[in-house]
Order: sequence, then structure tokens, then C-alpha cells
Amino acid sequence: GTFVAIGSDAMESLTTVGVNDASNGTNNIAIGHLALQNLTSARFNIAIGNQALNTAAASNRFNTALGWGAGRLMTGTTEASANSTGNTFLGYAAGEYCTTCYTNTVVGYLAYAYPTNQNYNSTGGENTLVGVKAFQHAGTGNQNSVLGFEAMTQMRTGSGNTVAGYRAMLGQLDGSNNPLNTTGGTENVAIGLEAYIA
Repeated sequence: GTFVAIGSDAMESLTTVGVNDASNGTNNIAIGHLALQNLTSARFNIAIGNQALNTAAASNRFNTALGWGAGRLMTGTTEASANSTGNTFLGYAAGEYCTTCYTNTVVGYLAYAYPTNQNYNSTGGENTLVGVKAFQHAGTGNQNSVLGFEAMTQMRTGSGNTVAGYRAMLGQLDGSNNPLNTTGGTENVAIGLEAYIA
């Protein structure tokens, strides 16, 4: 087993690495201040950027995070579960509040990452999200394909949607900047400039 840690406090919680023991933090790469800081025994993760995958726990595997705070608050449950595995986060704070999400591909500044509420972005899976603030306010949502600047950015929940275009399926916020959509947004197709502003 191997690991690479470059940067102050990168992978600092890793205490033991078993050469032939796959459970002890092997095959991880952390580059950047506090990258993979809390990792103890997770494996097969790549974190590049300040605080990337900072809180990754024992069950977090096969994740790639590139960018400041990308996947920063990811945790997980058990090694046998699908939680917090197989995610790719690319961009400043991409997937930052994705705590127990799985097999998501997220590309873009603040995509899938609402920066002021830790209850957001906790359980979604199998999403492909590309664009600045794409599905930014998400709480739960699975199997969405979202492409575009602020596409679905103000939706709280949504599954099985195909959305492409500038601010497509945007959603609405209340006076406290919380999404009004909390239960809907399922199996819609919205393509085009501001298509289906919910």
C-alpha cells in the first residue's frame, strides 16, 4: 500500500499504514493544506486543494476531489455501504456539503455545494452536474443530469431530471434564501434558456 501527502496537515490523522492491509489508509493522495486531514483508514482517494475531502472517514473510497473545499464535509457510514464512494468533484467547493452522497460527477464552481447550510447536499447519488452552481441547493436528489449555469440551482429536491441550459429549471428561494421546492421536481425535461422556471 502507498500514500502521498503534501501540504501542512494533509492526511495528518493517518497513524498506521499496512503495506498489505487494504483497510489502513492505503492508496490515497492528498495535496494541499488540510487535504484528507481526518482520514484514518479510507482508501483509494485523491484530494488536491485546500481542505479537499477534509473530513473523509473510514468508509470513503474511490473519490476524487480537485479544488478548494471540494468534497470538504464528506463523511460516511460503513465500509460495506455505498455511502460516500465513487464521487468526482472538480471546482471551487464542488460537492462541499455532500456528506454521504455516492457516485456523483460534479464539475463547476459551487456546483452541488450550498455554502451556508450543512443540512444540504447530504444524500444524493448517481447525479451528473456540470455548470456554475448547478443544483447548488440540493438536499436530496438522485439520477439527475444537469448542464448549465445555475441550472436547477434553487431546487431543494429532484430526481430523474434532464436539465440543460442557462438557469434551466431554476426553482425559487424564499426571503431567507431557502428553496421553496422541498418535495417535488421529479422526472422533468427542461432544455433551453431559463426553461421551466419552477
